Amino acid sequence: MENKKDHSQKETEVLDQVSETETETEEELTNIQVQEKTLEETLHEEVNQLKDKYLRAEAEIQNVRKMADQQTTKARLYGSESFAKEILSLGDNLERALDSLNANPNLKTAIEGIELTLKAYEKILENQGITSINPLKEKFNAEQHQAMTVIEDKNLDDNTVKEVIQKGYLLFDRVLRPAMVIVSKKSPSKIK
Repeated sequence: MENKKDHSQKETEVLDQVSETETETEEELTNIQVQEKTLEETLHEEVNQLKDKYLRAEAEIQNVRKMADQQTTKARLYGSESFAKEILSLGDNLERALDSLNANPNLKTAIEGIELTLKAYEKILENQGITSINPLKEKFNAEQHQAMTVIEDKNLDDNTVKEVIQKGYLLFDRVLRPAMVIVSKKSPSKIK
């Protein structure tokens, strides 16, 4: 009987050990599952962060490309601005020469030559996107006109260009040189 008791006691001890081992194994399994879930969440978060960084980098690349395209367009359109400003005085001088020669009818051939040269000059400007501002009888525009003086004129509305002293020029939509103008203002009414 003692043998049975020993055997039963040994069996109980073995069962207790198995039970303890099972409990330890379950705890280890639970710990592994928790670690696995934490690792999975960490990896998922890192993947989301990398996706976000990628999308931001892609957006930045697109913005840089757009800015480069805009700068290239501006350089192409307005790159000749300083040259255009300098060449405007050539046209001014041709117009002055023409005005002074018109007073002498004996110089008809010279007048025709200067007129042809002036037309060719204007065509070159036009081909380069340069247009003249000649605002006679138009409303004064401070962005495109430079008022040299103001003269009273009862026949014109206030702030109307009465006379153009020197034409202005635009390079596409940018002012190369404002038109120099004389602006009208109404005469003050006489109080009776």
